[in-house]
Amino acid sequence: MIPNQQNIKSEIKLDASLDFIFETVELGVLIENLNRQVEFANTLFCKLFQISLTPQELKSSSFLDNASVFSLNFEDPIRFEKSIIETPQSQSIVRNEKWKLQNGKTVLRDYIPIFNGNDLTGHIWLYREYKPIAKIQPTENFGSIIEKALNQLPSEIAIFNVHQQFVYANKAYVNSNEKRLWAIGKTLVQYFSYANLPVQTALYRVENINNCIVQKKAISWEELNISLAKNKQYYLRTCYPVFGEDGQVESVIEQSIDISQQRKLELELKAATEHFFSTLDSVNDIVIQTDGELKLQFINKAWENISGQRLEVYQGKSIFDVLSITRYELYGKIFAILSGEAKEKTGLLLLKGKDGKEKQLQYNLQSSFNVDTNKQGILATLTDITKQQLQETQLLELVKREKELNELKTAFVNMVSHELRTPLTVISSSAEILDLMLMAGKGHDEVSIYTKQIIDEVEKMTAFMQDLLMVSKIEAGKIEMNPKEIDVVNFLSKIINNGFNPWKDGRKTELIVKRNPKNVAIDDSMLQHTIQNLLQNAFKYSSGKDNVKVRVAFSNSHYTISIIDDGIGIPANEIEKLFTSFFRATNTGNISGTGIGLIVAKYFTEQHKGFISVKSRINKGSIFTIKLPYKQ
Repeated sequence: MIPNQQNIKSEIKLDASLDFIFETVELGVLIENLNRQVEFANTLFCKLFQISLTPQELKSSSFLDNASVFSLNFEDPIRFEKSIIETPQSQSIVRNEKWKLQNGKTVLRDYIPIFNGNDLTGHIWLYREYKPIAKIQPTENFGSIIEKALNQLPSEIAIFNVHQQFVYANKAYVNSNEKRLWAIGKTLVQYFSYANLPVQTALYRVENINNCIVQKKAISWEELNISLAKNKQYYLRTCYPVFGEDGQVESVIEQSIDISQQRKLELELKAATEHFFSTLDSVNDIVIQTDGELKLQFINKAWENISGQRLEVYQGKSIFDVLSITRYELYGKIFAILSGEAKEKTGLLLLKGKDGKEKQLQYNLQSSFNVDTNKQGILATLTDITKQQLQETQLLELVKREKELNELKTAFVNMVSHELRTPLTVISSSAEILDLMLMAGKGHDEVSIYTKQIIDEVEKMTAFMQDLLMVSKIEAGKIEMNPKEIDVVNFLSKIINNGFNPWKDGRKTELIVKRNPKNVAIDDSMLQHTIQNLLQNAFKYSSGKDNVKVRVAFSNSHYTISIIDDGIGIPANEIEKLFTSFFRATNTGNISGTGIGLIVAKYFTEQHKGFISVKSRINKGSIFTIKLPYKQ
């Protein structure tokens, strides 16, 4: 046998065998728990005090409440009731108290406190009728009955004196009558040697018996017995001290309980638990369990796999150290679950993965009962939805792109239809009129009006096709930037003088230079295309207004070129859409335009590490500003 000592808590529980014993002895027996509630009363007790209730009906009732009733059977009921209250306060054994009844009889009362170690757990009251003439025979009968009852119990029961010698052993402890008789008066070591049993086990039992005597409290331990067939049998053994009237230990009762089935169930539960946690370690989702104080009790390996942080770092820490949710939000959700307001709470959180990239996790919180602490904790599961979210985002982007392409397609078709049909109509009508005028012999001056219209419309179509070609090249990534150093003021002057001074309607372009000019590195063809486009728009949308202004300003790190007009302006809610394909402001009316020139201007500006911005007010004009660094 392999003993393993441990503290065992006991409760006041009576099995059927002890019930039988207490019903057959000539004693009135009442057992109450620490709360003074009746745990057991036998029939003789109820009969002795003329109680109308049955023992079963008396169970769980208040002993103090009942005492006030059956105390009326005594000559001095007040003293008796007072003794019921005060006697247990001493926590000492009281023997053979004499009490006279109203019917003239006398009863003897014993009080025995029940201890579990140093803790008081209940009280035993024994009543028997006082018979001074014949007191040996009842004792012998009582002892005989007790011995027979104890021999029927499956538990091993033995009584030892303070010298650790056998006083009594039942059949379960020593099965052979011959060995049992031989053992009385012998020590455990002597008996084990005689019975050819492991002496080491006897020595350990003797040690516990001695501890029970010295410490004056119950001592419990486990023993493992391995049979020849290699079967394991587990026993819980307990030594109980028996006190004399002087408060000293007179003897020790040793009792064993076969807990093999319990241990088997515990081992099966442990194996199942280990398998469960092993399974949790193999899943991809993070699983976290806390106790009632929200301290981590379990976190599976998925946490380490996703975050790259070792599990040991979080031992004994709070759930708030793991979940990157604001304390206010997390407190609110946890309280709602623990208070029963909600069964579960979900949400999203961000976690830095072991690859350094941010992971998006979906968490689910629900209550988890903790068997050890008998309190509600929290069970949290976290699912990595980073890929799923990325796929959803990509899908949404595709849908959005598809929608944009459809819108662009529609806008492109409408724009092309308008921008090509109008010039073609003008060219066609002008050609017909020109033919009629030539037939009528009209002069050059009259004919030139219509030839100019044809040339202008062809130029518009050419510019339009160039813009389309430019956008196509931009989207295909076929435009290469070739920066070179130029005098930007001189460069702007040439552009203005070659097409915008004067403009078609006679207005001019004013060039304003701020601070000291500097040479700049730039792709001149890209800048020329951008400035021409912005100047054309400035004149086109400010017909009948003042001259257009071009302002160039130089600072230490960059320079800006601004195109300023006093035209129709742009609605404030439409400015951010200006640089999208084929977009035209709603107030442009019949003014021709493709909606792609600003896209090209924006692309060229960004290629030079600069940016383009717009300030505009309806009917007050617009300012388009390009900000560029000196070097590329």
